[in-house]
Amino acid sequence: MENNKKPRCLYLSTFDPTVSSTGTTTRGRLFLRHFVEHYDTHLVHLQEKHEEGRDHALVERLESMDTVAYSAIDYFIFSRDFYKTAANVLRKYKFDFIFADFEKAGFYAHLLSRKFNVPYIYNTHNIEYQRYLNVASTNRLRYIFVPYMYLVEKIATKNALFTVAISEPDAKAFRAWVPSDKVKVLHCAFDENMLDPFYEEIPSQKPVVLMVGNYSNAGNRDGVYTVYHKILPEVIKQCPDVIFRFIGRDFPDDVKHPNIESLGFVDSLKDEYAKCTMAIAPITMGGGIKIKVIEALASGRYLVTTEKGMEGINPDNLENIHVGTIAEFPRLIIEAINHRPGKTTNNWEAISTTYGVKQAMDNLTCEIEKATH
Repeated sequence: MENNKKPRCLYLSTFDPTVSSTGTTTRGRLFLRHFVEHYDTHLVHLQEKHEEGRDHALVERLESMDTVAYSAIDYFIFSRDFYKTAANVLRKYKFDFIFADFEKAGFYAHLLSRKFNVPYIYNTHNIEYQRYLNVASTNRLRYIFVPYMYLVEKIATKNALFTVAISEPDAKAFRAWVPSDKVKVLHCAFDENMLDPFYEEIPSQKPVVLMVGNYSNAGNRDGVYTVYHKILPEVIKQCPDVIFRFIGRDFPDDVKHPNIESLGFVDSLKDEYAKCTMAIAPITMGGGIKIKVIEALASGRYLVTTEKGMEGINPDNLENIHVGTIAEFPRLIIEAINHRPGKTTNNWEAISTTYGVKQAMDNLTCEIEKATH
């Protein structure tokens, strides 16, 4: 490594981390923003379906960016184009390390590391083979991929300099494959500069119940149908003017109701929290920490969610939150509409310290420095 030069990193991602559309892509973008500050970063990624919300300033700071066309076969099994593109970049420059972001990116990094003798770090957002098992309850095709994902994740973890897990429960699973010190926990989930509870509330004439997510995701989509079939009908019996407002892409076309609003992508999530009465996360499936839950807690709004929604999150000493069953949601929402709980700032220190980007990324930089020297 030359003096006075930043280390050079090849960032491999099976999604587009310059676009924020899911909890995974939101977290990935936090990592990539940090990387361009500390490393000469070259990005190779699979193309996203949408380009709304692209961080153009981030793109400009990359040393290079190669986008590989998406197909279902490429995503779920293997993309020769992705491998070849990354290999060409590795031939062009001398890299200090590879950063493999999300599931099969770790497998590509393993193959490339063997060929080009460049070490890699594997960044996970959940335990993917377990998530496939969970999602398979509504999409049985996912069962087919479970053994493959298990093998891919195990290979990626066993051969990485170290693996980054989003929570202690995830880390425990990865440590079944490697020594304990080869798995680092970074809760990194939101940007403290973009979302906080220090805003002026914007009163609304009608009570607004807010849900945030990418609805192409099976868990979020299931949450929408849960609201539509099991929660909304009970709530409007006592609160007929309530608005269930959904933020995020790919809202189901077959969900239509006078009390439902779908806004798609929005420029400012903080503004939406300022306008709402409360937030909900009726999540019953999926893996990893739910970014939408962390963001709601960071906003200080009253939140109703499930035990699944709180998976990997310590609820001790947190205010303005109720963890319950789906059957309890209508009653809890009605109570919140009637009493209008305001936002709280008392959770901020715990949430920002544990799940904010700054401390997590500082820790990651130190771990990379130790591992690559």
